[in-house]
Amino acid sequence: MGRALTIVLPAAVLAGSAWADGGYFARTWGWLLVVAGAVVAAAATAVERLELGRRALVFVGGLLALGAWQLASSVRAVAPDVAVLEAERTLLYAAVAGGALLAVPRGRSSELRLAVLLGTGAATCAGLVVHALSPGAPPGRLEAPVGYANAAGILAVTALLLGLGSAGAERGTQRALAACVSVPAAAVLALTLSRGALLAGALGLAMLVVTGRSVNYAVRLGVVALPSAAAAVAVLAGDPFSRPEAAGTELAWLAVLGALGIASFLLASWTSALALPSIRGGRAAVTAGVVAAAALLTVAGALEVTGEAPPPAVQQ
Repeated sequence: MGRALTIVLPAAVLAGSAWADGGYFARTWGWLLVVAGAVVAAAATAVERLELGRRALVFVGGLLALGAWQLASSVRAVAPDVAVLEAERTLLYAAVAGGALLAVPRGRSSELRLAVLLGTGAATCAGLVVHALSPGAPPGRLEAPVGYANAAGILAVTALLLGLGSAGAERGTQRALAACVSVPAAAVLALTLSRGALLAGALGLAMLVVTGRSVNYAVRLGVVALPSAAAAVAVLAGDPFSRPEAAGTELAWLAVLGALGIASFLLASWTSALALPSIRGGRAAVTAGVVAAAALLTVAGALEVTGEAPPPAVQQ
């Protein structure tokens, strides 16, 4: 498959699925299967040999095994029809993922990563604009484009992590796109108020730092992430899209987020040309710091859960 098609088609499928309730309901499964089948057929005619790498096989095989388990559980389920639907949805995920991985050779995996960045970034940015400008948007947690705040948060954190990772490592156009996408993605993640997505984002950032090449990479990543952090703090503190008294300022806030996106791109370009001194033992120090931070977060979360006051007793 051509490079443009390898990028545009998965991005369009991701963005379209996001606006179709995330592909959760059965009414969207037909066209997703048609796209997956067409991709595999096109790849089969374009290359001499189709193959999946070991990691891809583990990923797709895991989805297939989960789908088979869900299907088997329908035998003893209270609601067998629901279990069958869950199995069908999981098998659909396996088909779409397998089609994408078969169509894109391992040497061109960066194109698939760019496609996911484009698809999730476009859906996230469009969801933010709809939430900000639509008079019928529900106040409070952002739910667009999926219609469910937690799912919108996962979509945003995917765009954020891909954006920050690519902005710190890639070059040229992909770096510019990644840096600009990370800012609205951070704002959307904050507006969803999804604790699960926030936890996934924290763990993802930790993995980016740990798997980075050095402390220098961690420093560059931290600098590029500053505008994204500023965007998240600003929308949480200002609450610009849900207050009636703030009506008319939505465009100004969107312009501010756009300016922060440009700042993120400039910082990414600056840090790529910045020569930082090499630090010995840097990777071990970064890993130890991330592990310590994760331990502290775990303890803090456990204390918060166990420290919640019980509901007051009802007086007779």
